[in-house]
Amino acid sequence: MVTANDTRVIDAEFAVYGPIGFDLGLFVGNLLISYFSQPGHESRPANRAEYGQWILSQIGEFWHEFVSNLKHYGVRGEPVTDTRARSSPIHLRANRSRSSANGCSAAC
Repeated sequence: MVTANDTRVIDAEFAVYGPIGFDLGLFVGNLLISYFSQPGHESRPANRAEYGQWILSQIGEFWHEFVSNLKHYGVRGEPVTDTRARSSPIHLRANRSRSSANGCSAAC
């Protein structure tokens, strides 16, 4: 925002109200940037490798918690009681991956 007397910069990530995928992708992207920047913060070679691995593990932790909460609370933050929600794409994908691990080709 620019006027004759003032200039203000707003971070694009905070200036948008958009799809949830944008926020999720932005968060994961920031974790990845942090991971790949670790060598530049090292005082000696490989002294931040363990921290880098922890950063990567947070992506899986975050995604697991997100999906778990979305399944439980739904999109509006209310507990999911409607049985039709069980046929949501997320639920079907989770069943499909479990099924294929057990040798079942259909959503069991």
